[in-house]
Amino acid sequence: MSLSSGYVASETMVQDLQTAKEKGKSAAVEFIDNRLVSSNTGFFDPLPKMKLGTFRDARKKTSVQMNTKNVIVRADRYLFARLLVIGQSRKLSLRELLTHELGPLP
Repeated sequence: MSLSSGYVASETMVQDLQTAKEKGKSAAVEFIDNRLVSSNTGFFDPLPKMKLGTFRDARKKTSVQMNTKNVIVRADRYLFARLLVIGQSRKLSLRELLTHELGPLP
C-alpha cells in the first residue's frame, strides 16, 4: 500500500516491485554481453523499456458530482510532501498530520 495515496498494489505490481532489482541486474548483464563483449547490437542503439508496474499505474480517476457537472478527481502525488512542508513550517507533529486523510476524497 502506498502511504501517500492509499492505493493498494495489484499482484502483478507487487511482483514487479519485488523483482525490480533482479530484472535491472539481468538487463545490465545483457547490455554488457550484447553491446560491449560481442557487439551484436550497436552501443548507441535505443534500450528497450522494461515496463514494470508502479504505484503511478494504480492511480484511478474518480468522477464526483459537483453542482450540475461531473469533475474528475485525481490524487496529487505531491500531497504528502506538501503536508510535510506545511507541518514543519507550522511546527506540527508528523503523527498529528497523518491522522487526516491524504487523498482528495475521504
